[in-house]
Amino acid sequence: MNISRYLIIILIIISPIKSFAQWEQVFDRETRCINSNNGILYAGSTFGLYVSTNNGNTWKVNNQIGAVVLNILFFGDEMVVNWSSRFAKSTDGGQTWTNVMLPTTIRSLTGDGITFYAGLFEDGVYKSTNGGSNFTSIGFFNATVHSIVKHENKLFAGTSYSGLYSSTNEGATWSHQFDSISVGRIAVHG
Repeated sequence: MNISRYLIIILIIISPIKSFAQWEQVFDRETRCINSNNGILYAGSTFGLYVSTNNGNTWKVNNQIGAVVLNILFFGDEMVVNWSSRFAKSTDGGQTWTNVMLPTTIRSLTGDGITFYAGLFEDGVYKSTNGGSNFTSIGFFNATVHSIVKHENKLFAGTSYSGLYSSTNEGATWSHQFDSISVGRIAVHG
């Protein structure tokens, strides 16, 4: 019995560690977000927007956006990307862009193509009901909102040092879920 235990330990020790790895690096930039549409991969990095048409084997920079890309969203054929104090829309895969400006730096963005919610640096949450043409402040006036997600009929906002908030009425009122932590990213499954 002791011999079989030692044999198993020896096999584990001499097995190549790499055999346990399942990941392969395909992109050598700091990646902030990634999304796909119509078989094309888009990666937002600290150096801009990168595109792969061959499942991530090679990447090309989209020279139209040369700033930190924080979010990439798709609504049918419309792509929405945010960086710095604005977000832009493209209907031709990123060849041309229509810019939308906000008063401060956007940290996070969610929406459905018509209604958008933007989490801002030290300026809370802003909402647009006309595709991003105009925005109105709807909460957390002095907070940085790092992540904002809409799931079904509920909005979630992750803030710096103030915790997580939720709203069931499109941001008209917010409920505090928990505090004393910074919420960097929110992911919803299901």
